Amino acid sequence: MKDIKVISFADAIKKSTDKPNLLLGNGFSIACKQDIFTYKALLDEANFKTKCPNGEKLFQIFQTSDFEAIIQKLEDSAKILSVYGYVDKEMIKQIKKDAKCIRENLIKTLTAKHPNMPNEISNEQYKSCRIFLSCFDRIYTLNYDLLLYWTLMHDELDDLKIDCKDGFKKSEDASGYVVWDSGQYDQNIFYLHGALHLFDAGYEVQKYTWINTGVKLIDQIKVALDKKMFPLFVAEGTYKDKMRRIQHSNYLGRGFRSFESTGKELFVFGHSLSTNDEHIIKAIEKSKIERVFISIHGKLSSSNNIYLLNRANKIQNARLGKKHSFEVIYFDADSAKVWNS
Repeated sequence: MKDIKVISFADAIKKSTDKPNLLLGNGFSIACKQDIFTYKALLDEANFKTKCPNGEKLFQIFQTSDFEAIIQKLEDSAKILSVYGYVDKEMIKQIKKDAKCIRENLIKTLTAKHPNMPNEISNEQYKSCRIFLSCFDRIYTLNYDLLLYWTLMHDELDDLKIDCKDGFKKSEDASGYVVWDSGQYDQNIFYLHGALHLFDAGYEVQKYTWINTGVKLIDQIKVALDKKMFPLFVAEGTYKDKMRRIQHSNYLGRGFRSFESTGKELFVFGHSLSTNDEHIIKAIEKSKIERVFISIHGKLSSSNNIYLLNRANKIQNARLGKKHSFEVIYFDADSAKVWNS
C-alpha cells in the first residue's frame, strides 16, 4: 500500500502518449447524482411487493443493496437445484422468475428516479464533464443512464470538438427514433451494457430521441415500460451470463469486440473492477493495451480500494511474460472534476 502512488488527473493525461480511450463505471454517474445512482438509493425506492414478494427479504438476508449480486445468487440457486431431481420444478421456476423480476425492477426504479430533464444538471456541470470527455478518443460506458448522452448533446455550451459517433442514423420510416447502422465502422461511443434509451426490436436496435419527437426521453421510456417493452440492458448476475447476453446482440457484441481489440492506453473512471464485470477485466488482460490509468476515490486503505488494487495487481501478473507489457497508473478521481465537484 505504501508503494502506491496516486497522481492527479492532469498529470495522468500528460503521461499518456496518445489520445487514450475511456471506460466509465457507475462512479461517473454517482459523482453527478449520488442520491440517485447508487444501488442503495435505487433499493430504497424499489417496490417488490406486487410481483416479487421475496425480493426485499433477499436483500436483507445477504445485507447488500447490489441488485446484480442478488440476481447472481438466484440464478446460481436455480442451476444448483436443477441438479437435484427431487426438488420441486415450480420452485426453480419461481426462483428464475424472481431473478427476472429483480432485473426488471432495477430498470423501472432507475427510470423512475432518473432526472426528467437535462436541465436538472447545470450548464457548469455539463461544461466540466465535456472538458473531461474531450481528453479521450473512444468512450466505452457500462452505465445505463442518460448522463453521457445528455452531456455529448450539450455541444452548444463550448467550442470543444468532441467526436461522438454512436452508430445511429435516422430511420427510413421517419419514426420518432433512430436506428443503429451495423455498417458504420467509425463508431466511437459504446454502451457496453446497453442503456435506458436503447431498445432491441429484434430486427433493429432503436435509440429514442427527444429531437425527433419533442417528448422527454424519460417519458418515452416510461411509456415503453408500461407496454412491457424493456430497454437493451445487461444486468445478469454473473459475468458469464452477461457475456452470453452480449454475444446474442450484434450491437453489444460489436462494442465488446471494439473494447477488447483496442491497443490504446485506457483510462478507467468510476469502476471498482468488481467480479460482476469480470468479462471487462479479462478483456483488458487479453488486450494489447500496455498502460491503464485507474481512478481512485477516497482513502487507499478503504476496503473498496484495497480490492481494486489487488485486482489490478492480478491483471499485471496475468500479463507477465506476455508480448505486450503492462503498466498501471492510479489517479485521483476527484482531481478530474468530472462534474465540477
